[in-house]
Amino acid sequence: MIQGARERGVVSRAGTLYRVTVAAEMDMYPTPAPWVWVTPTLPGARDGGKVRIDEPWGVDRSRFASVIAAVVARIVALHCAAPGTA
Repeated sequence: MIQGARERGVVSRAGTLYRVTVAAEMDMYPTPAPWVWVTPTLPGARDGGKVRIDEPWGVDRSRFASVIAAVVARIVALHCAAPGTA
């Protein structure tokens, strides 16, 4: 695992366990937004499950928790849009 990475499990309404890993370069954090990997891979993710989170990143207010919250919102939206998963 990357130094400074944090992993959390997120369970969707459909019962799928998603592993969310958020990581950043420790010598640069919090200037750039951290990287996020999700498994199983979400639609539109790069190889390895790396996803782009379209959330504004502000060094004075954003944290790993805000990135995980954005991933949770994306997973919820994905499952609510799928038939039979609401």
